[in-house]
Amino acid sequence: DGTGGAQPRFCRVESNVMSNLGLYEKQSSAWGQNKACQNTIRNNVMFHLPRAAINFNDGLGGGNLVEGNVIFDTCRESGDHGPINSWDRMPFLTDTTGSPSFAALPTHTRHNLIWANYGASQGFDNDDGSSFYYTHHNVFYQSDGFKMDYGGHSSRFYDNLVYADGRKSCYGTGSFLEGQADTFVNNTCIVARGGSANGDDAAPSLGHMYQCSIKGMNPTYNRYYTDTGNGTFACGNQEGLTLQSMQQQGFELGSTVSTIPSTDTILKWARNILKMPSQKVQAIV
Repeated sequence: DGTGGAQPRFCRVESNVMSNLGLYEKQSSAWGQNKACQNTIRNNVMFHLPRAAINFNDGLGGGNLVEGNVIFDTCRESGDHGPINSWDRMPFLTDTTGSPSFAALPTHTRHNLIWANYGASQGFDNDDGSSFYYTHHNVFYQSDGFKMDYGGHSSRFYDNLVYADGRKSCYGTGSFLEGQADTFVNNTCIVARGGSANGDDAAPSLGHMYQCSIKGMNPTYNRYYTDTGNGTFACGNQEGLTLQSMQQQGFELGSTVSTIPSTDTILKWARNILKMPSQKVQAIV
């Protein structure tokens, strides 16, 4: 019961450089949050870490803001994790929504530049039933896109730019309870395989929904890019589905698959999302 408010709330972690932590304790982060809520992590640079840079140990209360951070070189000594990670293994009764409830305020993660190199997978690993996470207007590099498992619900992944190379893809979700699905909409996802037109690289995996139900997560209005302009989806036990096949079943309406654009175009998209100047800055000699 967290309705008494005796938790860390409204903390601000801003404008720090945080690196080379976790020399002895590997399950550590630059910011680790446990039974706390409504906190702000903004405009920090986090790198050279053994595990996640930011870790939400539970979903108590929600209402956090993760904004304007640059995160890279995480998960250097571990895997099955991300530069940002969340767990949500049990419900907490809080009053952040205005009245006592097991629901939480959404945690917004926005305008971050996140490089999921080393042992990282997703840019934001929503693990173990994580719920009420709104992840939007971020740039994820060498990263999987959206993840949900173990009944996580009521999260939204939208208006992000994802560059997924290697064997990574745009989303991978587990099963849902009816009426409690997540949202994946209006994202730009580039799945790069090095230009090969042979084998699986000719039509790489773009996304996998474990539960193939229109009442579950229904991705819409996304823009997918691959080396060949082709890609496939998995929906339940159906694998190798084209975009057209998905749309015939009611999924991915308004979505497109095209060839990867120029580097300049991709950088322009990234600058727009991160609110950076569009023009190139010349060095002063």
